[in-house]
Amino acid sequence: MESETRTAVDEQGFPLPLAPFEAYMLADHRDDYPMHFYCRMVLQGSLHRETLVQSLTESAERHPLMRAKIRPRFARAPVWEVTGEVCLRDCRQGFDDLGEVLQAPCIDLTNEAGLRTWLYEGSTDVQLLFEFHHSCCDGLGALIFVEDVLMAYHRNLEGTAEADEFARNPGLHSRATIPLTAAQAIRKIPLDVKDFFRILFRRPALAAEAADAKLAADEVGDGRLSAFLNHRFVSTELTALLTAARRESTTLNCILMKEVYRSLDQWMCQCGDSGHRWIRMGVPASTRAFGDAADTCCNQVTIMFLDQHSGDIRNSDTLLDGITKLTRFHRESNIWYSMLQLLDFLAAVPPLLRLYLRTNRRMCSTILSNLGRAFESCPLPRKEGQLIVGNMQLTSLDFFSPLRPGTDVTFAVVTYAGALSLSMHYKPNRIAKTQARELFDQLIRNLRESTELQPTTT
Repeated sequence: MESETRTAVDEQGFPLPLAPFEAYMLADHRDDYPMHFYCRMVLQGSLHRETLVQSLTESAERHPLMRAKIRPRFARAPVWEVTGEVCLRDCRQGFDDLGEVLQAPCIDLTNEAGLRTWLYEGSTDVQLLFEFHHSCCDGLGALIFVEDVLMAYHRNLEGTAEADEFARNPGLHSRATIPLTAAQAIRKIPLDVKDFFRILFRRPALAAEAADAKLAADEVGDGRLSAFLNHRFVSTELTALLTAARRESTTLNCILMKEVYRSLDQWMCQCGDSGHRWIRMGVPASTRAFGDAADTCCNQVTIMFLDQHSGDIRNSDTLLDGITKLTRFHRESNIWYSMLQLLDFLAAVPPLLRLYLRTNRRMCSTILSNLGRAFESCPLPRKEGQLIVGNMQLTSLDFFSPLRPGTDVTFAVVTYAGALSLSMHYKPNRIAKTQARELFDQLIRNLRESTELQPTTT
């Protein structure tokens, strides 16, 4: 097995140069704003620990960036190199607030792999938390890896398939490919220049500037740098949201974007900042349909930076149509690749990347990450739509996206087993707990009002 794994890794080009997006995620990591994101799962049943460790190891062999660290090189660009086995860390309490996880030191990719797996075994459930460094993979890549672990666990426990039936990682070489022809890239240059100056010189409103910093400082007693809120929309509510999207000839993501814009603007007004402002939303968009890394745990993502003025946000009759047209324009004109092209350029001159990150700290007001329908094609058996993993049932799945300097509140959405999980990650020393709860409750109310939903207990 070891020789087979080494051969597979060598064939994928290790030591592997960092892609520009990976270098950006690494350069923008800092201890007070770690470039970490989290996947939390709750399972009912009893866990076989040894089988889980075996399954993690097998999945990391198929997805080698999950067990790779970064080796700096003098006067040369750093590279990925494969390190040892993945480890499983035990927690004494559940992951409602990720308390023990957040107390651990940040992931240092020069000393360890970018994956940490945390386990809590309670009296009634088993909780797993996957902590990823964003240099290693994006959210969809994380879902690919987690699904691989679940399938390996089921296979190892039940003996339902041979190991070689599971496809090995198809390759990492195309993960940085931008699927544009030379003609397409040239045609979009005027749009790229206009977009670059918009992002560079327009100053978006920041949530922490509207929040009460003194109240936040008073409320933070344990020095915690992150806090989380979560809500689950049940299947009837999700159906209503999807029906509303179809009725308006738009997408669920556009409806979510509309209500995040509205909620942030309303909340800033409630905080006493009722003036006019630009709210900029970072919206990750997958480029995973292209190349040989489509089914690989890695980064294949770009980010659209979409601005809305408060005057337009407060006109709810036209806001949704404007968002729908704007996102469609970014895709059809290929502007959504602009960030990747900029990172390609900055990667060629590393001091420029560091300068860009030091000076551009008003990147966006918030980030909305929608991971879509998780495990939709997973072949594992199901009960009431929920996966059966060995002798356990996966009852819930949540994601939490990273914060960035100046972007002190972010949102993540994932759909699993007919329910939609909405989470908010915020900086408790910049936004007070009470104010964060008001913002999150405002968003839930707005989503319900947009589909005429009545509150339900979840």
